[in-house]
Amino acid sequence: MYPGLSISRSLGDLLSHNIGVSSEPNVRVLELTQYDHFIVIASEGIWSHMSAEDVGEIVSEFAAKDPGISCELVWQKVKEKCQAEGHILSDTTFIVSQIEVAR
Repeated sequence: MYPGLSISRSLGDLLSHNIGVSSEPNVRVLELTQYDHFIVIASEGIWSHMSAEDVGEIVSEFAAKDPGISCELVWQKVKEKCQAEGHILSDTTFIVSQIEVAR
C-alpha cells in the first residue's frame, strides 16, 4: 500500500521513504537586499496554482498593513482557481513574515 498524499517530503514515514519520499529539504540561500520586505513560505498547494510573481503582488500590496490579510487573499485566489478548474483544494499552507534588512 502506498501513501495517498502527493508529497515529496516526510519525516519518519518509512513506507514513503521506500518509494522515494525524502526528509531532506531543498535549501536555497539568498542574500537579502534593502528591497526585500517579506519572506513567503508556502506549500505545493499554493505554488502549483500561483506564480511567485502573483503571490508577491498580493503580499506587497497588503502584507505591510496586515500579513494575515495577504495570506487570506492568496488562499482565496487558489481556492477560486481550484474550483474553476475542478481541482481539489489541498495542501495549502502559507506563511508571510515581514523582514527588515540591516542597512
